[in-house]
Amino acid sequence: MIGDGPGGMATSDVLAGRRWVIERIGEVELPQSPEATIEFGHDGRVSGSTGINSYNASYDVLGDTLEFGPLATTRRAGAPAELEQEQLVAGSIAGRCPFRFEGYRFVFDGRHGTVWCWPFDLDPAIESPAQTESVEAQPVAEARPDPRPDPRPDPRPDPRPTPRDG
Repeated sequence: MIGDGPGGMATSDVLAGRRWVIERIGEVELPQSPEATIEFGHDGRVSGSTGINSYNASYDVLGDTLEFGPLATTRRAGAPAELEQEQLVAGSIAGRCPFRFEGYRFVFDGRHGTVWCWPFDLDPAIESPAQTESVEAQPVAEARPDPRPDPRPDPRPDPRPTPRDG
């Protein structure tokens, strides 16, 4: 709910409680391992992984804009490529960022470009909303001909020969 968060921070039921995998930032595709993630809490806190380090910050939802507070991270070392990814992720989760949903993706415009996120609990190969329905598919009844005669006259001419034809 907007406006519920601690210290005036708002949370959003649209975002809260779901973990997202960060797929791409700007033109940079992020590797699937180590995975970069972002998760919004109902308490006005955001947390996740840059791929090598964990992070957390406060967040606020103002209409269709996210506002991130200062980011705190752990300080584990990593390979140069992992550290570059960390800088990209951490730098994108900062300040005011317009956000939207495109299909299943959560998208926001961070400082390093558009950040594309996929729900952690969904298979990215899924393309149809019907494939993710939690309701079991019901069998479809086959169409059967109506055994009752049709009371309407047949508009087609009768193909049987008449006594005059023969």
